[in-house]
Amino acid sequence: MRPKIDPAFKSLLEHNRSLPTYDELRIALDESVRLQAHYAKLLNMHDAGKRMIFPTTALWLLRLRETGFIQGKLAGGTPALPGKGGAHV
Repeated sequence: MRPKIDPAFKSLLEHNRSLPTYDELRIALDESVRLQAHYAKLLNMHDAGKRMIFPTTALWLLRLRETGFIQGKLAGGTPALPGKGGAHV
């Protein structure tokens, strides 16, 4: 059975004939986390909110594991981040 390809990746395949490399995906994820942090800061300044800001991609991934959005555990079964929150700035 052939795996289903995401439409965005299908466009890449048609144009480049290859899927994104690990390095390309890592750069894209790092940039996405950087933008999330930037906009969370701006919105928090605008409305005095308490949106979580993740200073690193690693902390974002740990949060996704903590919430169960992606599966994964730290060595020794310790929680991904202390407490319920994350990095509030």
